[in-house]
Amino acid sequence: MGIQQHLMGTKSSGSVAISNQVVTRNTTAPTNATASYRMNAVGTVDLIGNVTSSPPGEWLVSGAAGSFEVMATVTSGLITGSTTGAWLPLGVTYTWSNTRAGGVPGVNNATLQIDIRDTASGVILDSAGITYTTTVV
Repeated sequence: MGIQQHLMGTKSSGSVAISNQVVTRNTTAPTNATASYRMNAVGTVDLIGNVTSSPPGEWLVSGAAGSFEVMATVTSGLITGSTTGAWLPLGVTYTWSNTRAGGVPGVNNATLQIDIRDTASGVILDSAGITYTTTVV
């Protein structure tokens, strides 16, 4: 049970766990550099790039993925892919990416806040920050 659930006296349909992550992609022009964070409907997380902070593992500890929702909020930079700023059901796979165009050498940085809540209670169970760096040399 998460701290918010404990304080509010609510029970969840299961449990989740996510952690802060760094995903980086480095390429040589003219290849685009794209780094992605993917939350899979089966309860796992993938970091797609060539340098990551740690193995992401699973977000779903117990229960059914469809019992939870995710909100991704862009806190800096440009994020493309799945919807941001709205609660989405986690019985579906979502991918959020940052891309540096291959024809323009340089670095892009972006950050994304991920929140997971129990659908029934609306209680946020866990949060993490995702830091992206995409580089074209």
